[in-house]
Amino acid sequence: MKIVKKIMAAVFVLMALVVIGSAEDVSAKQIKSAGAAQKAALKKVGSATVIEVDMDMERGVLFYDVELLKKNKTYTLKYNSKTGALSEYGWEINIKPYSGQADKLISQSSIQKKALKKVKNAKIINIHNDYDDGISEYDIKLQKGNKRYELVYNASSGKLLDYKWEIVSTKSSSSSKYISAEKAKSIAKKKAPGATVVKVEFDNDDGMQVYDISMIEGMYEYDVTVDAKTGDIIEFDKDFND
Repeated sequence: MKIVKKIMAAVFVLMALVVIGSAEDVSAKQIKSAGAAQKAALKKVGSATVIEVDMDMERGVLFYDVELLKKNKTYTLKYNSKTGALSEYGWEINIKPYSGQADKLISQSSIQKKALKKVKNAKIINIHNDYDDGISEYDIKLQKGNKRYELVYNASSGKLLDYKWEIVSTKSSSSSKYISAEKAKSIAKKKAPGATVVKVEFDNDDGMQVYDISMIEGMYEYDVTVDAKTGDIIEFDKDFND
């Protein structure tokens, strides 16, 4: 009888651990801090070095943008804090190998085949030839389900230089609770049209959701705080850039 009781007790303990583990799995779906986003990104891109973690509010949802470095590639990953889902992923080669432009360029049809082999069952939206740092490149955009891809190939060698995909939302932005980071940047730049934006952060300022934007122009540095709901400029500072 004692053995039966011990077995039943062990079963109850095991069931409790399963329940606890399940609860942890559910909570783990949410990313509640920059540290959690960093951990998720390092799991996706092993043995990488985290360069920067930023926050951004889109359609009322907080996203974490993580930038990592691994060997000769820079990776960018964007996580939805609410669901923990990866909504954007990409990488680019930092030092692009130069290929003499005297070489014959690969045809667009060949590049299209390469892209469709990389992203199977996708639909090509656009392809164009461009120059970047003296290198002729093919920039090709594709669509597959709710993902939009952008691939950049060296037009001479056919080497894939940049790769990126992002989730394309079908929801209307009119119901958004907060303005986007891009909108906040455009509002800030109206105060200093010639300035360059160097940092945008979504923050909580005494219970108010704001965008803190830093810009530079020549010898001056600007700090602008924009109300994330209304788009009003709350603070504006102009100082000498040390």
